[in-house]
Amino acid sequence: MTKKGDGLATYEPKKERRETRFGGRRQWRDDGRKRVGTNALLELSSPEIISLWPGHSLEHGLLNLIFKMSLHMITQKANTGEDSQSIASGLSLLLTRVAGALLQKNDSIDPLDLVSPLVELALKNDCTALFLAKLVADIEHEESVSDHSEKLLQALFSAMANAAVNDAPGDNVASKNISLFFTEVAKRCVSAAVKMQDTILPALQSENYDIRKAILTCVTEIIVQKYSGHTSTVDESVRDSYLNELFFRIMDINPFVRNHVLHMWEKLVEIKAVPKRYYTAVTEAVVGRLEDKNYLVRDSALACISVIAQKNWFGQVLNSTLIREKFSESRDECVKIFQDTEKLENALLHQRNQFTPKEDIKGDLDIVDEGLVSEDRSAENTPPSLTDSEITAVNKYIFYENTLKFINLIKVGLGYSIELLESKTERDVIESIKLIVTCAEHHVEGGEDAFLHVLVLVFQGEIKIQLAVRDAFIEVVFNSVSRLSASAATRAMICAQKLISILSKASEGELSAVERIFLLLKSNPAYSRHISSFFLDAVWGIAEGSLDNEASVADRRTAMHIYSILSKFFWERRTLQAVQHSRVYLFRGGEG
Repeated sequence: MTKKGDGLATYEPKKERRETRFGGRRQWRDDGRKRVGTNALLELSSPEIISLWPGHSLEHGLLNLIFKMSLHMITQKANTGEDSQSIASGLSLLLTRVAGALLQKNDSIDPLDLVSPLVELALKNDCTALFLAKLVADIEHEESVSDHSEKLLQALFSAMANAAVNDAPGDNVASKNISLFFTEVAKRCVSAAVKMQDTILPALQSENYDIRKAILTCVTEIIVQKYSGHTSTVDESVRDSYLNELFFRIMDINPFVRNHVLHMWEKLVEIKAVPKRYYTAVTEAVVGRLEDKNYLVRDSALACISVIAQKNWFGQVLNSTLIREKFSESRDECVKIFQDTEKLENALLHQRNQFTPKEDIKGDLDIVDEGLVSEDRSAENTPPSLTDSEITAVNKYIFYENTLKFINLIKVGLGYSIELLESKTERDVIESIKLIVTCAEHHVEGGEDAFLHVLVLVFQGEIKIQLAVRDAFIEVVFNSVSRLSASAATRAMICAQKLISILSKASEGELSAVERIFLLLKSNPAYSRHISSFFLDAVWGIAEGSLDNEASVADRRTAMHIYSILSKFFWERRTLQAVQHSRVYLFRGGEG
């Protein structure tokens, strides 16, 4: 019984009150009816039932009716949402069967006419766009894809690509839904994107940046899934065309697209899907984005350079002084082996072309080799006939030449990261710290000095930056050594020597920062485990001169300073042993 405003009492049927009180029951019943109806239509359109039909096909009117009913069900979010996966799967299979039957029954039907209502719905509704991506995946994952299904896919991608270029620029909702469709296709079934590549790629000309981002995601997934391993010559040319598209978009007019492309390159470098011939050119382009006005693009460029340095194929030691010596030796070897200067020039030019991108995207990537050879762009591309010793000498020369170029680019990135340490943007600082850590680990010149600048950031108020400095300290001093296959005592000794080497030129402020970092390490058991008794003994052994006889007096004083800091926080871990030399003896420089 309920009372209205005028005081009159009315009665509600018990059933209605129960359904009102438990609102989900009616919805559950509706879903059940829809599921049963969809399954019944699937049974009706199954090959077994159709084979019993006259002419082995349903009537045209019945097919049209089922198709229209399916379109009506797709317009309802309750039928295509995440909570109705069984209904959505049934509708997807039903649409595929009915559309295929319509195309088979009447060859004059244009597949575009069948998919146009679906595309129009997808432009207005994100759930329909997701459903279309599921439809594509279901068709692609069928055990046997018929010719009619292929025509349906071709028409669907063609209509979506056409809408991306013509309809999306003036409609934000449509552009979001189109980009959602292509992104989901890249995630669910990249094989369909590979088949429809010629249809998809023109959508890169869309004026909407969300659509360009989605298409670039498809391109990246195609490279990852199909061209990341060993490829034939034909596949290599196709892969290079995809890489060219990604390369061009590093300079896209929209900062969000530039940021997205840098993430895509980072992903490709991470899985080592970038060929050697693109490595230096991509590094140069990414370093150029460090001057971008948009901070998101700058930070993505820093992150990408860090991954490029970590996954590089030039080696783990990126010290230009050492590489320059090797380069000079390889140059002298080439001069000694080659008697004909023209032959040497042609050999070097041909070999350079093997390690640079195609002519349409490569820039001025050549290093001036100090007067040894001159560049001749008009030289023949045919490889000269060389002996094994000549090939070895030329390969060595080109390798060190490219390595020097790569190191110089990384050093440019390191310079920018040092400047960005003073940025007021938190992400700028954190990404700069990561790049500096990578440079320090790979022995890039200036990396250790930059790491000292990182240490003093531990006094900043932002807790994220403090923790980033702590993580950087652990990575440089401990984690890089923990990967070695050696005993715990040996690794602790190497860690102690590395820390002393880094702090040998440290100021009082930087040493105070180390003390603050040790305090942060002690407060977290996951990190404090690195300060073991072996490490304490190694620092003390270097300080007193019993472990490292080659340590200078300055190094022993630095070790003593580190040991005094460690004793404040980790005194309980030191090994109880008879210390025969006093600290006064050490600070006097070892005088008797």
